Amino acid sequence: MQAIFVVVGALLLIVLYLKFGRGPRELSADEQKIAHKLKDQILNDVKNNKIVMYSKTLCPYCVMAKRLFSSLNQNVKVVEIDQSENKNIFQNALFQITKQWTVPNIWINGKFIGGNSHVQELHSAGKLLPLL
Repeated sequence: MQAIFVVVGALLLIVLYLKFGRGPRELSADEQKIAHKLKDQILNDVKNNKIVMYSKTLCPYCVMAKRLFSSLNQNVKVVEIDQSENKNIFQNALFQITKQWTVPNIWINGKFIGGNSHVQELHSAGKLLPLL
């Protein structure tokens, strides 16, 4: 019985990796032009907003981060990259800037903080509110 759970678990991990975890890939010349424009958009968003979160709608870690900021009564500019026409290029552009492939990508006052776990750790340590 335990062997069945191990096999099912391994298959599930493979499916999740193939669907979500491929990481960055080489971009074509046309995609690189789009990525350059998206990087400009990202840097502009970060410059003009106190808190920016690049998210995916159904990502549970993104939902947790959104709830945390909401509980702190903070306005967050949320960009749902899975709703973008160029979602894969968008994620690649984020990676080029942050070297983080996963979401959420969270910025506070122009500084890249990291993902949900980073923000939760800062909050637990009492270091998040001073940043806000």
